[in-house]
Amino acid sequence: MTAQSASRSVTADFTKRAEEPDCYTLYYTYENTPRIEHRDQLAVHRGTTAATVYGPLPKQLEAEYWTNRDTKGSITARRISNRRATTFQEACQLEARRDAEARRGG
Repeated sequence: MTAQSASRSVTADFTKRAEEPDCYTLYYTYENTPRIEHRDQLAVHRGTTAATVYGPLPKQLEAEYWTNRDTKGSITARRISNRRATTFQEACQLEARRDAEARRGG
Protein backbone atom coordinates (compact mmCIF):
# COMPACT_ATOMS: atom_id res chain seq x y z
CA MET A 1 0.00 0.00 0.00
CA THR A 2 1.02 3.57 -0.60
CA ALA A 3 -0.58 6.92 0.01
CA GLN A 4 -1.91 6.79 -3.58
CA SER A 5 -3.07 3.17 -3.96
CA ALA A 6 -3.54 -0.28 -2.46
CA SER A 7 -2.89 -3.74 -3.86
CA ARG A 8 -4.45 -7.05 -3.06
CA SER A 9 -3.12 -10.48 -3.87
CA VAL A 10 -5.19 -12.52 -6.30
CA THR A 11 -3.05 -15.68 -6.27
CA ALA A 12 0.05 -16.74 -4.33
CA ASP A 13 2.48 -19.62 -4.00
CA PHE A 14 5.26 -19.95 -1.42
CA THR A 15 7.98 -22.43 -2.40
CA LYS A 16 11.20 -23.65 -0.82
CA ARG A 17 14.13 -23.42 -3.22
CA ALA A 18 15.81 -26.83 -3.39
CA GLU A 19 19.23 -25.48 -4.31
CA GLU A 20 19.54 -23.21 -1.24
CA PRO A 21 18.74 -24.19 2.35
CA ASP A 22 16.40 -21.80 4.17
CA CYS A 23 15.64 -19.91 0.95
CA TYR A 24 12.03 -19.38 -0.11
CA THR A 25 10.36 -17.64 -3.02
CA LEU A 26 6.93 -16.07 -2.81
CA TYR A 27 5.22 -15.70 -6.18
CA TYR A 28 2.03 -13.67 -6.27
CA THR A 29 -0.26 -11.95 -8.70
CA TYR A 30 -1.86 -8.73 -7.54
CA GLU A 31 -4.33 -6.07 -8.55
CA ASN A 32 -3.53 -2.46 -7.71
CA THR A 33 -6.32 0.09 -7.39
CA PRO A 34 -5.38 3.75 -7.05
CA ARG A 35 -7.47 5.98 -4.83
CA ILE A 36 -10.10 7.79 -6.89
CA GLU A 37 -8.31 11.15 -6.65
CA HIS A 38 -5.14 9.63 -8.20
CA ARG A 39 -6.70 7.73 -11.12
CA ASP A 40 -5.96 10.55 -13.59
CA GLN A 41 -2.24 9.81 -13.12
CA LEU A 42 -2.33 6.12 -12.05
CA ALA A 43 -4.27 3.38 -13.82
CA VAL A 44 -5.71 0.27 -12.21
CA HIS A 45 -3.27 -2.48 -13.09
CA ARG A 46 -2.28 -6.07 -12.44
CA GLY A 47 1.15 -7.52 -11.91
CA THR A 48 3.21 -10.45 -10.73
CA THR A 49 5.99 -10.49 -8.18
CA ALA A 50 8.68 -13.01 -7.27
CA ALA A 51 10.05 -12.29 -3.77
CA THR A 52 12.99 -14.13 -2.22
CA VAL A 53 13.42 -14.49 1.54
CA TYR A 54 15.98 -16.33 3.65
CA GLY A 55 15.20 -18.12 6.90
CA PRO A 56 11.93 -18.75 8.73
CA LEU A 57 11.59 -15.18 10.11
CA PRO A 58 13.15 -12.91 7.48
CA LYS A 59 13.75 -9.25 8.23
CA GLN A 60 14.08 -8.30 4.57
CA LEU A 61 12.99 -9.50 1.15
CA GLU A 62 14.20 -8.84 -2.37
CA ALA A 63 11.71 -8.97 -5.23
CA GLU A 64 11.13 -8.28 -8.90
CA TYR A 65 7.80 -7.31 -10.43
CA TRP A 66 6.19 -7.02 -13.86
CA THR A 67 2.88 -5.33 -14.70
CA ASN A 68 0.39 -5.16 -17.53
CA ARG A 69 1.32 -1.46 -17.87
CA ASP A 70 4.66 -2.64 -19.33
CA THR A 71 6.51 -1.63 -16.19
CA LYS A 72 8.97 -3.70 -14.20
CA GLY A 73 11.34 -3.17 -11.34
CA SER A 74 12.79 -4.37 -8.12
CA ILE A 75 11.61 -4.09 -4.54
CA THR A 76 13.51 -4.25 -1.27
CA ALA A 77 11.28 -4.44 1.79
CA ARG A 78 12.29 -4.66 5.41
CA ARG A 79 10.33 -5.63 8.49
CA ILE A 80 9.68 -2.64 10.72
CA SER A 81 7.19 -4.23 13.07
CA ASN A 82 5.49 -7.52 13.84
CA ARG A 83 2.17 -5.65 13.82
CA ARG A 84 0.09 -5.53 10.67
CA ALA A 85 -0.81 -2.12 9.28
CA THR A 86 -4.13 -1.85 7.48
CA THR A 87 -3.59 1.66 6.09
CA PHE A 88 -0.60 3.58 4.76
CA GLN A 89 -0.91 6.00 7.68
CA GLU A 90 -0.72 3.12 10.20
CA ALA A 91 2.40 1.80 8.44
CA CYS A 92 4.05 5.23 8.69
CA GLN A 93 3.19 5.37 12.40
CA LEU A 94 4.74 1.93 12.97
CA GLU A 95 7.91 3.07 11.24
CA ALA A 96 8.03 6.30 13.28
CA ARG A 97 7.52 4.30 16.49
CA ARG A 98 10.34 1.93 15.52
CA ASP A 99 12.67 4.84 14.75
CA ALA A 100 11.86 6.51 18.09
CA GLU A 101 12.57 3.27 19.95
CA ALA A 102 15.89 2.89 18.11
CA ARG A 103 16.91 6.43 19.13
CA ARG A 104 16.08 5.61 22.77
CA GLY A 105 18.11 2.42 22.52
CA GLY A 106 15.09 0.11 22.77
